[in-house]
Amino acid sequence: MAENPTRPDDGPDADAWALERLLDPLAEPTPDGEAPSDLLQALQAPGSDRELAGEPAALTAFSAAFTAPPVDCLAAARAAARHRRSGHRTAVPPLAIAGAAVLVTLGATAAAAYQGILPAPIQNVAHRAIGAPAPTGEGSVDADPAASRSVPAARPSTPPTALLALCTAYTQGRLTTVS
Repeated sequence: MAENPTRPDDGPDADAWALERLLDPLAEPTPDGEAPSDLLQALQAPGSDRELAGEPAALTAFSAAFTAPPVDCLAAARAAARHRRSGHRTAVPPLAIAGAAVLVTLGATAAAAYQGILPAPIQNVAHRAIGAPAPTGEGSVDADPAASRSVPAARPSTPPTALLALCTAYTQGRLTTVS
């Protein structure tokens, strides 16, 4: 048991202290004169006739409150089959599917138009209709989209052969890290 027999105020230390007192057979008695280990033994003992007098009534009330009516699986399957044969469909109507497809297509086309990556004739229509950027070249999309950007394409600072040599040295343990 802990050196300090006084109970901590609150929190995990208080719970640990109480558990240690319950499990320690040499713990000091409680103010009513019982040792904490006696309390634990009393809790593990079978119930007395007086304590168990209302058990049948309690079990009956519990069963009545929490018992679900029996389910007739065969009847439920038959009802589902009748529902399918009656022509009631719960599937999504074809018109809704077509509408969703049109919305996705229009959204994707608008996104492409605002990126300026549509062929020139279609980009021109998008420019006039929704204010997307004007086409950048004649006829179709630029052959090199990176050339039309204002930011130059990034280049690796280390040549690929040097990277391969670094990777090989690292995997063979010849490369040490510097902190």
